[in-house]
Amino acid sequence: MTIWPSFRPGHAKEDRYIPAIRAVYRETAEVYRASIGNVSALNTVTWPDVNLPGEFPMGLLTAAVVIVGALCVIDLLLTMGVIRRLREHTELLAGTTQRVVGGGPVQLLEEGTQVADFAATTTDDEPISREMLPAMTVVAFFSPGCKPCGAMIPAFTEYAATLPGGRAQVMAVVVGDVRQAGEYAGLLTPVARVVTENFEGQISEAFKSRTYPALYVLDGAGKVVSSGTDMTVLPKPSMR
Repeated sequence: MTIWPSFRPGHAKEDRYIPAIRAVYRETAEVYRASIGNVSALNTVTWPDVNLPGEFPMGLLTAAVVIVGALCVIDLLLTMGVIRRLREHTELLAGTTQRVVGGGPVQLLEEGTQVADFAATTTDDEPISREMLPAMTVVAFFSPGCKPCGAMIPAFTEYAATLPGGRAQVMAVVVGDVRQAGEYAGLLTPVARVVTENFEGQISEAFKSRTYPALYVLDGAGKVVSSGTDMTVLPKPSMR
């Protein structure tokens, strides 16, 4: 809604101000077009007739200033949002941070924590549960789109291939959009039993997993022996 000032017949006209006010509104339209790309509201503005008598249109000027100020605030908020999103993507692409779903610090189950029960099905359509995991099982969590995950997988698969228990001693969980999990699952399947699930999946909930990559070693009772975000937490060959 556009509020125009009242023109009082019989008073001196201030026609010289009307072109300036028009220019303000045109500049406002250009700012809006550059910031939002939608000037439909401004396109419907009806400009005042320069032949109307009236005093200096201060109300009109005030309305124009308010509109410009509001558009500047909107543009500032949009710019701040874009900058924050670019910073997050830059960190992920640079591989300087682990991916933490929902933000916040890295959180992992600590040594001695009992993992909750879970039941799932592998990509080979085999059942898997906490009770089915042998002692010293290595559990790995990866997520599509997480650059540190992609960087770790080659070394992880090489390590997993040396475990004496073979695939039965390794469980790899690919968490996220199951439609994007195929590449990671294909790389991990030769050396691990692989489960793909979303962020609210049973295994993710059992491990309270929100950090990727995440690595665990479990004992025969399903308690955490070690945990971390890099392969230094995995047992050395002499300990296997």
